[in-house]
Amino acid sequence: MNKLIEEKANSVLKLMDEKKEEFKDAKEMKELIDYIDCTRVDVVLRFHADDLDEGWLKAVEADISRLERSCKGRAGLLAPKDQEAYDNFRKFFLGPCDLPPEVQ
Repeated sequence: MNKLIEEKANSVLKLMDEKKEEFKDAKEMKELIDYIDCTRVDVVLRFHADDLDEGWLKAVEADISRLERSCKGRAGLLAPKDQEAYDNFRKFFLGPCDLPPEVQ
Protein backbone atom coordinates (compact mmCIF):
# COMPACT_ATOMS: atom_id res chain seq x y z
CA MET A 1 0.00 0.00 0.00
CA ASN A 2 1.13 3.53 -0.77
CA LYS A 3 2.69 5.14 2.33
CA LEU A 4 0.74 8.39 1.75
CA ILE A 5 -2.59 6.53 1.69
CA GLU A 6 -1.62 4.55 4.79
CA GLU A 7 -0.85 7.81 6.63
CA LYS A 8 -4.14 9.33 5.44
CA ALA A 9 -6.06 6.25 6.64
CA ASN A 10 -4.42 6.50 10.05
CA SER A 11 -5.25 10.20 10.15
CA VAL A 12 -8.92 9.50 9.36
CA LEU A 13 -9.09 6.76 12.00
CA LYS A 14 -7.54 9.12 14.56
CA LEU A 15 -10.11 11.81 13.64
CA MET A 16 -12.89 9.27 14.11
CA ASP A 17 -11.56 8.30 17.53
CA GLU A 18 -11.29 11.95 18.60
CA LYS A 19 -14.82 12.82 17.48
CA LYS A 20 -16.29 9.71 19.03
CA GLU A 21 -14.62 10.49 22.35
CA GLU A 22 -15.60 14.18 22.17
CA PHE A 23 -19.29 13.44 21.56
CA LYS A 24 -19.74 10.08 23.31
CA ASP A 25 -22.36 11.43 25.73
CA ALA A 26 -24.08 13.89 23.39
CA LYS A 27 -27.44 12.54 22.24
CA GLU A 28 -27.74 15.21 19.56
CA MET A 29 -24.57 13.82 17.90
CA LYS A 30 -25.93 10.27 17.50
CA GLU A 31 -26.04 10.54 13.69
CA LEU A 32 -22.33 11.43 13.62
CA ILE A 33 -21.39 8.61 16.01
CA ASP A 34 -23.40 6.09 13.97
CA TYR A 35 -21.66 7.25 10.78
CA ILE A 36 -18.25 6.92 12.44
CA ASP A 37 -19.05 3.43 13.72
CA CYS A 38 -20.15 2.20 10.29
CA THR A 39 -17.46 3.94 8.28
CA ARG A 40 -14.63 2.90 10.61
CA VAL A 41 -15.38 -0.72 9.74
CA ASP A 42 -15.26 0.15 6.03
CA VAL A 43 -11.91 1.96 6.42
CA VAL A 44 -10.37 -1.01 8.24
CA LEU A 45 -11.73 -3.56 5.76
CA ARG A 46 -10.55 -1.52 2.77
CA PHE A 47 -7.18 -1.02 4.43
CA HIS A 48 -6.63 -4.75 4.84
CA ALA A 49 -7.89 -5.42 1.30
CA ASP A 50 -5.50 -2.76 -0.04
CA ASP A 51 -8.51 -0.99 -1.56
CA LEU A 52 -8.13 2.54 -0.19
CA ASP A 53 -7.67 5.68 -2.21
CA GLU A 54 -6.97 9.20 -1.06
CA GLY A 55 -10.12 10.67 -2.65
CA TRP A 56 -12.39 8.30 -0.73
CA LEU A 57 -10.58 9.06 2.54
CA LYS A 58 -10.95 12.81 1.92
CA ALA A 59 -14.67 12.28 1.30
CA VAL A 60 -14.95 10.48 4.65
CA GLU A 61 -13.25 13.43 6.38
CA ALA A 62 -15.64 15.84 4.65
CA ASP A 63 -18.65 13.72 5.68
CA ILE A 64 -17.53 13.77 9.31
CA SER A 65 -17.15 17.55 9.22
CA ARG A 66 -20.52 18.01 7.49
CA LEU A 67 -22.36 15.72 9.88
CA GLU A 68 -20.79 17.42 12.90
CA ARG A 69 -21.97 20.85 11.69
CA SER A 70 -25.40 19.50 10.83
CA CYS A 71 -25.89 17.80 14.21
CA LYS A 72 -24.68 20.88 16.06
CA GLY A 73 -26.91 23.10 13.94
CA ARG A 74 -30.01 21.05 14.65
CA ALA A 75 -29.17 21.13 18.36
CA GLY A 76 -28.48 24.88 18.33
CA LEU A 77 -24.86 24.42 19.37
CA LEU A 78 -23.12 26.43 16.65
CA ALA A 79 -21.54 29.84 17.16
CA PRO A 80 -24.25 32.57 16.88
CA LYS A 81 -23.29 33.68 13.34
CA ASP A 82 -23.03 30.08 12.10
CA GLN A 83 -26.28 29.12 13.84
CA GLU A 84 -28.11 31.99 12.13
CA ALA A 85 -26.76 30.91 8.73
CA TYR A 86 -27.74 27.30 9.45
CA ASP A 87 -31.25 28.28 10.54
CA ASN A 88 -31.71 30.45 7.44
CA PHE A 89 -30.55 27.57 5.25
CA ARG A 90 -33.06 25.22 6.88
CA LYS A 91 -35.88 27.78 6.50
CA PHE A 92 -35.06 28.14 2.81
CA PHE A 93 -34.79 24.43 2.01
CA LEU A 94 -37.35 22.95 4.40
CA GLY A 95 -41.00 23.78 4.82
CA PRO A 96 -42.24 25.20 8.13
CA CYS A 97 -43.71 21.86 9.17
CA ASP A 98 -40.22 20.30 8.98
CA LEU A 99 -38.68 22.82 11.38
CA PRO A 100 -38.76 22.83 15.15
CA PRO A 101 -40.89 25.67 16.62
CA GLU A 102 -37.87 27.66 17.85
CA VAL A 103 -36.54 27.97 14.25
CA GLN A 104 -39.84 28.73 12.43
